[in-house]
Amino acid sequence: MSKTKRKAKLRNGTRKGTFGRAKPTVAMMPWDMGASGPANRQNLIEEGAPTIDRDTGKEHNPNGVKRMRRHSWISIYRRKGKLSERQFNTADQIHRASLGKLSDDPLRALFIDRGMACDDAQAAAFDQRRAFHRIDAMIPDYARPVIERVVIEDQPLWPGTAHERHLDRLQRGLDEIADVMDAMRKVRKI
Repeated sequence: MSKTKRKAKLRNGTRKGTFGRAKPTVAMMPWDMGASGPANRQNLIEEGAPTIDRDTGKEHNPNGVKRMRRHSWISIYRRKGKLSERQFNTADQIHRASLGKLSDDPLRALFIDRGMACDDAQAAAFDQRRAFHRIDAMIPDYARPVIERVVIEDQPLWPGTAHERHLDRLQRGLDEIADVMDAMRKVRKI
């Protein structure tokens, strides 16, 4: 085999009709966004994942990195205008207490800020459960099923003809809890 035929085989492959090696590209990496089924995409919103420049304070995303974030039902209802800001804040506080997270601040999660000088994890869990039970006791009986479904379990309101009635119970229940929490804050019991 001649030298030129050998070079052609290396360049083009051994079969006639092959095109050789693929050319290198500078195409962007397709970022993994998780499973693409309709059940997995429910309430997900694609957003950019920018980094913040420390010197200028501006966000930039040179690689175009995207991420998916799931919206809770209380945030969806707030965006649709079905919940006021006060109702949403109350529902968010109930939801965080049910998860055992009273704060989003990761530094605050390291220490117990309840007047104790220790940072025992069991004591923190006990305080968080106590705070949830205190809030749970404020839920009125007429709104308990709706608040447990939408706020604590993160499920949508029941569909059908009673949708507006359930939404009204959710709104009135959250308003009543917010009133009780405001009154207790004035007395400094929360």
